[in-house]
Amino acid sequence: MDKNTVFKRSFNNLDLEDSDVENASAVSNSQPLAKKLCLKEQISGAPNDKNEMDEFGDDLDCFFGDDDNFDLDLMELNEAEKFVLDLTTWKRCKIVSLCTDVGTVTLVVEDKIAKTKAKCILEPPWISVQLSEGSTVSLKATFDRTNNVYRINAQDGMIVTNPDHLVSGTTVVGALYCHRRGVLQERFRGVDTDSQIMTVGTIVHEVLQKTLRNKLTDLSDIVAAGQELLNSEATENLSMLFEVNEYLICSTSNRIAVASGRVVSVGKRQVTINLERDLSKYYAKEMFHLDKYTSRTQMTFNLTNIGVLLDNSERSDKLRRIIIDRERPTFTRTVPAAVSAEAKQILQNLNKHQKIAVLTAVGTKTYCLFKGLPGTGKTQTVIALIRLLVAMNKSILITSNTHSAVDNVLLRLLTYNIKFMRLGSVSRINPALTEFSENRLTENCSTPEELAAVYNSHQIVGVTCLGADHPMLVQRTFDFCIVDEATQVFQSAVIRPLLSSDKFVLIGDPDQLPPVIKSRKAKDLGADESLFFRLDAEQSCCVLPTQYRMNKIITKLANDFSYKGKLLCATEEVANSSVKLPMAQLMQQKHKSEKWLLRTIASHLELSVVLINTLNTFKSSQTYNASRKRESGEQGEQPKAIYENYCEAAIVIYVIMALVDCGIDGSSIGVIAPFRAQVDLLRYYLTLFKQFCNVQGGASIEKDLDIEINTVDQYQGKDKDIILYSCTKSNNPDNADAQTSTPSEYEILEDQRRLTVAITRAKKKLIIVGDTQCLEKYTPFRSLFKCIPSAGKITLRDKCFGFDWDGVFNTLDSLHDCE
Repeated sequence: MDKNTVFKRSFNNLDLEDSDVENASAVSNSQPLAKKLCLKEQISGAPNDKNEMDEFGDDLDCFFGDDDNFDLDLMELNEAEKFVLDLTTWKRCKIVSLCTDVGTVTLVVEDKIAKTKAKCILEPPWISVQLSEGSTVSLKATFDRTNNVYRINAQDGMIVTNPDHLVSGTTVVGALYCHRRGVLQERFRGVDTDSQIMTVGTIVHEVLQKTLRNKLTDLSDIVAAGQELLNSEATENLSMLFEVNEYLICSTSNRIAVASGRVVSVGKRQVTINLERDLSKYYAKEMFHLDKYTSRTQMTFNLTNIGVLLDNSERSDKLRRIIIDRERPTFTRTVPAAVSAEAKQILQNLNKHQKIAVLTAVGTKTYCLFKGLPGTGKTQTVIALIRLLVAMNKSILITSNTHSAVDNVLLRLLTYNIKFMRLGSVSRINPALTEFSENRLTENCSTPEELAAVYNSHQIVGVTCLGADHPMLVQRTFDFCIVDEATQVFQSAVIRPLLSSDKFVLIGDPDQLPPVIKSRKAKDLGADESLFFRLDAEQSCCVLPTQYRMNKIITKLANDFSYKGKLLCATEEVANSSVKLPMAQLMQQKHKSEKWLLRTIASHLELSVVLINTLNTFKSSQTYNASRKRESGEQGEQPKAIYENYCEAAIVIYVIMALVDCGIDGSSIGVIAPFRAQVDLLRYYLTLFKQFCNVQGGASIEKDLDIEINTVDQYQGKDKDIILYSCTKSNNPDNADAQTSTPSEYEILEDQRRLTVAITRAKKKLIIVGDTQCLEKYTPFRSLFKCIPSAGKITLRDKCFGFDWDGVFNTLDSLHDCE
């Protein structure tokens, strides 16, 4: 049996926590019969007829003194004579009876072959083991001569439930670190995995065991057993699915990952979680879905990858030299003559830097990096590289950290009629790629040979890094592996797809979002360092500096803040692009007194970047929220300013309403906030705005209000003509510590890469809303504000430049009237 088979095998229904124990065969017992006396209260079925006892009382008086105040029953004596089974060696037994008392569990067990019995008392920690009469166990105990019983406790003995189930050695070793995880991982492996093959294999394994154990021969009985397994109540017991302090993601039927937190307690039908915010406000009537945090369930995957990297093989040795020793790549800049004409046609629409990158990647002997700055056409370059490799008859593995990133590349290939196979669960991939999914392409295969032929027939295969442990990839080596968004991939996770390829190309931007690492200690030890960042060097990297997204004002801001002048506008048209307001005159008439608003949405190129300083909004935000709750009759805690800011939300919605009045299409507007709670608040008011438009007779406008509001992480790889960034945080002015304390390096607002992503999503207009005094405590914001020209800075003070907080909040109140 090869190692891959061992890794893939599933063994389920485990209650074993400490070791994999082989069952000892039943051994006849020659231990002398000890004198055993059983009380009536302990032995069921004992006769209660006093006359029957009197018949034998005289003959037994010699056994007892005058102080004995109980009667002896011959039925009980006969039962005691059956307790001759020796449990000092391993025995496979059936539980005949079970009695639970305070701190102990008393068992009467019977050898399944010899039919002899023994009494055994379980003491802590074994009293928590789930047992039932009639079930089979294997046990080994120590004999208590004083009380003539066997005992299993923390120091001596062991009991194994479900001894007929096989346990893999890998699971046993894994259980040394976490017993429950070792059990649950095997028990629910088929349910949680994305692999259809593994799921089917697990179910078949379970049904086969049940069929053999129950001696089922009729097909209908076997089908019924399978259905019973699928509907097993065990899968409904939450205590078997979750454990205390486990990190969970909470979603609704309509939205993914609305909150996250750790488990406080788990019952059979309920689980208590400590979330970062109250979900009852916006999701009171929603159904919630709980998922284990990915990184916890994938720890084994990452550790296994490191183990495979240490394997004594040529490919592992080559990767070690690259990853550990940082061996630099070498190149041969040649394209085969047979495809030179096609290569020119493929490269003709690329700029100079993109062409150099593609030709460099094709000529690498080991690896190559594409450092794609914002808006520089990374995906277009990747597609050109794939087309050229296909023309050269090279096989390609396309991977990334997320399903959406993999699908984004594959969808672009459809334009060129390039065929491929998409590995992974159909429910996780883009519906447009269903016909190219593994499930669809292999549905007519009936033999392993047919399956292998289908897998090997595809020159291009797409899969996420975490799905790269697919059995197909173990059997095949690709010429190239292309990793998109490589700077967001956990370093050990990317090892698996690289092991399945001869050469690889990493695409990303190290100045943008890194891998998501929750542990501060792990960050301090370098866990957020991607492989791209590790290998980044001038001789290894092709920089793509020519961008087609941002105008020259936003480009200058990005250069001054992060990219040190490397970003270049592709054309004059891109450099000079600005917002066009179709109904500008109407806007000026309607808001002619609000000079701050007219300046904010002005189409002048010089005002492409605007910073709106709200000043401190902590008390105003809480006051407005409290007033809304009083009017609606709601009760609850005041929100923390770090999570929600009603003042910023009011400004953002007010500006959006003005932009829509000017004829701006909602799909060209994007809103970003660093905190999920602020995103929820902004979405709530956007929904009210849509209802307001309907009430006002503008139902036709609703289709133009497709405004995306999301966190920075969710906006990675996207762009909009106009971006509004709600910074959210405003400190309590009465809290002296909050005003003077130094922010932690782990705070979201202290992450320069996250702020870089936010400001580079805008094409023509960037509007930043926040309390600058509070934000200047954070190094990234302090640097950013210095890069913004004074002409683009607006400070909101009541009755200045036509600004009035009452007027802004009155607009929000009018939206609430539409609820």
